[in-house]
Amino acid sequence: MPDPTTTGASSSPSYDTSLPDVVVDRVTHLMWQRTLDAASYGWDDANLTCRCLTLAGHDDWRLPTRIEMVSIVDFTRADPAIDPSAFPGTPPDYFWTSTVLAGSAATAWYLFFLDGNTHSGGEDSAYRVRCVRGTEPATMPVERYAIAADGTVVDKGTTLTWQRVVDRTPRTWMDQKSYCSNLLLGGGGWRLPNMKELQTLVDESTTGPSIDSVAFPGTPSEAMWTASPLVGGPVEAWFVNFFSGVSYTSVLDHPYLARCVR
Repeated sequence: MPDPTTTGASSSPSYDTSLPDVVVDRVTHLMWQRTLDAASYGWDDANLTCRCLTLAGHDDWRLPTRIEMVSIVDFTRADPAIDPSAFPGTPPDYFWTSTVLAGSAATAWYLFFLDGNTHSGGEDSAYRVRCVRGTEPATMPVERYAIAADGTVVDKGTTLTWQRVVDRTPRTWMDQKSYCSNLLLGGGGWRLPNMKELQTLVDESTTGPSIDSVAFPGTPSEAMWTASPLVGGPVEAWFVNFFSGVSYTSVLDHPYLARCVR
């Protein structure tokens, strides 16, 4: 998952803009539409627009999944929350994803590029479109999680190691950062996950909670802090609510849960 806070690391964002009208993400290997259609569409028409697109000699374009769209968010920027060099002229608007909301008819996920939050909306809403192409929509291994006896879980898709069972004590943002850094589970080395890392755990096929209940048993359908602060808002940071996977921000002294990562 490309993340600007990992400058110099293998997951630092890296875009190839040498081809006209498209952007190739060197980390995810996805090819993105660079210049946007000015129109807004309902969800069905948004899907159709991408399927009918021919660009850069390719005709296999599609609407991106929720997590694919999250991959190009830059949470160190706002208005819009995206790399302006790779994706110039991106408006701080709502953009459709191809992912439907589990258990809710005619509702799909969108991403708001003002700040990068993800929510769901009625498929008759008119939102913007940015198409993507790749061999297949981004997927994880069939046996994605390796559950260890020491209370940890390894995500084979991202190679991150997670705390399996969360502490049920809500804490402020700073207190949860301290909790994770002092956690001795499985030898220590823990931290609060960033916004992109925590969103990779969202299981969009279910709600209440929206996470793999075998790998992460007893997960509350509640909000969990991330380590990502809100740009321009020094008193707020991002959280992910695991009832359905919605992401948003809250004041730092609000008590939320946390799942630590390393």
